[in-house]
Amino acid sequence: MSSTIRDCQARRETAGADASEVDDDAGELVDTLETFRTGNNLPSLIRHTDNRRTVDAEDGYRPERVPASYAAGTPDRTDAGSRDGGAMETTRSESVAGAPTGRRVSVFADDALGRHDAVGLADAIRRREVSPAEVLAATRDRLAAAAELNALVGPAFETPVAGRAAGPFGDVPTLLKDNSDLAGVPTGQGSEIARASPASAHGPVARELLRMGMTIVAKSTLPEFGLSASTEFPTRPPTRNPWHTGYSSGASSGGSAALVAAGAVTLAHANDGGGAIRIPAACCGLVGLKPSRGRFVLPTVEKMLPVPIVADGVVTRSVRDTARFWAEADRHSSRSLRPIGSVTGPSARRLRVGLVLSSLAGNGIDDPT
Repeated sequence: MSSTIRDCQARRETAGADASEVDDDAGELVDTLETFRTGNNLPSLIRHTDNRRTVDAEDGYRPERVPASYAAGTPDRTDAGSRDGGAMETTRSESVAGAPTGRRVSVFADDALGRHDAVGLADAIRRREVSPAEVLAATRDRLAAAAELNALVGPAFETPVAGRAAGPFGDVPTLLKDNSDLAGVPTGQGSEIARASPASAHGPVARELLRMGMTIVAKSTLPEFGLSASTEFPTRPPTRNPWHTGYSSGASSGGSAALVAAGAVTLAHANDGGGAIRIPAACCGLVGLKPSRGRFVLPTVEKMLPVPIVADGVVTRSVRDTARFWAEADRHSSRSLRPIGSVTGPSARRLRVGLVLSSLAGNGIDDPT
């Protein structure tokens, strides 16, 4: 793949100002790679200006070329020290005319977490290649290194809430979004008005994450009551996108998405009513699936709504983490839903995909393609 990308880049640079000399496929491949690596998966990203939002005049952040180091598969980096002599990545972004200033924040390091996804980390712990204490210490270091993303509600817990070690994700650290209850911790809902008291008990989502074996180490940010598509706040800096800190990580599960993409944790809790899993996943280059209603446990507040539009789940860096999570969540699925089961590869059964072409009012959704 990298040689193909380098070839495309060379053809684009040879063409110079006359972009017509570069065939569409080559140009799209280069643009697609840069789009994915910067987390710019939405038609238009929001950039931060103080605590207000401004939309880019152009259609998103589209650099004219892929940096040579990206094409080779290794981003430019400047290293800061980390625990055990590892190298904590903090990667700088190339300067692009008209783009907001920012840099990439990546906290992957040569530590107990390594480059594992959640399934790989759970397997490594189970085989005693790393210990839960080492994994927890590495997670604390990475969360501290990612502090500029403003993605945590307060510091990491002094005493994490450990789940069932024998669970499928035994001793894997995770984050709980701050609109779900965790015993002894306030549920702030992203609001600066409400002064929440510590929850008296774990909510349904926290109980399920703990049943799966995860260790909850902190709470992640969301905009006030989850009602915005960007995780921003009236009086403090916004949650930033680790691919480029000048851009938003999306919302409302922006804190979880930012820290998973940066490498601080392997997966994190998210929930979605109108895009709050899918938007941050798109912004941060993650796997984000909003399940069908009834696929997962219902939070207490959802049970009081006339139509439960919010669905809980996770954001992850790998498809297999998402697949394993939903296989484990099957036990709570509505009886009217077919069990997902263990998804380990392409299905032998043909998939039927529904495509919505018009709104409820009969208006077209998009131009014909």
